[in-house]
Amino acid sequence: MKKLLALVAALAFAAPADAILIDSQGDVGILNGAVGGNAVVIGVDGGILQGVGNAKTFLTIQGAGTERGYNTSGLTEFQTTPSGTTPLLRSDAPGATRDGVKYLEFAYSLNQTGVNPNIDISRIILFQTGNPGLTGFADGATPNIGLQTNLIFAWSAAQSGQTLTVNDFVPGQDNTEMLLLIRASDFDPALSNVVLYVEQSNSNDGPDKWVVFGTSACVDIGECTPSVPEPHALALMAAGLGVAGFVLRRRQL
Repeated sequence: MKKLLALVAALAFAAPADAILIDSQGDVGILNGAVGGNAVVIGVDGGILQGVGNAKTFLTIQGAGTERGYNTSGLTEFQTTPSGTTPLLRSDAPGATRDGVKYLEFAYSLNQTGVNPNIDISRIILFQTGNPGLTGFADGATPNIGLQTNLIFAWSAAQSGQTLTVNDFVPGQDNTEMLLLIRASDFDPALSNVVLYVEQSNSNDGPDKWVVFGTSACVDIGECTPSVPEPHALALMAAGLGVAGFVLRRRQL
């Protein structure tokens, strides 16, 4: 019995870290963030997403080996590609509901060669700001950009003990392989812009892109349901319908 308990204990200590692999549609992982709680990553076949609305690329990274970057209209840093990078409004990110929780959705399209189709993402940070042209990433206990950002979500492989590997399983440079869902309640409606900072390794080609769709890809593939509008939005819609009904009745008279 003692030997069995010792074996179980040894296996527990030898168990690998929480390894998340996204290499097919429907793969799901939970990122344990140090800030902002948990985020969801979902595998998606970008080849079938042509009908979910216009895609807007807001962050493009291209380098070799280890690379990082973030979106801004200001001076770009690290391996950020200026021509494929732009500010992102919070309102540009589609909303979706999963397991009763509302999220904003961001999509990742990687571009690897066939020799090694995997990229390891080691860090994901989301900020909000009112200044779309920020530059000057500063690391530390509370990372920031230009001392003008609110930290919304922060995940790292080192802090969480997790790994996140994404496979370029959908051919084509602009096809999406992964969705990132961040809780909508973590965002401040008073701050207009979202900044995504990413660190990754094993890159052998590129460019790798982060995009938002006109509507939710998560809903389109059946992993989520449409988000219910906020009460104030419903009130505005009701008021608008009331006005339209009044005008219609007037015309009928």
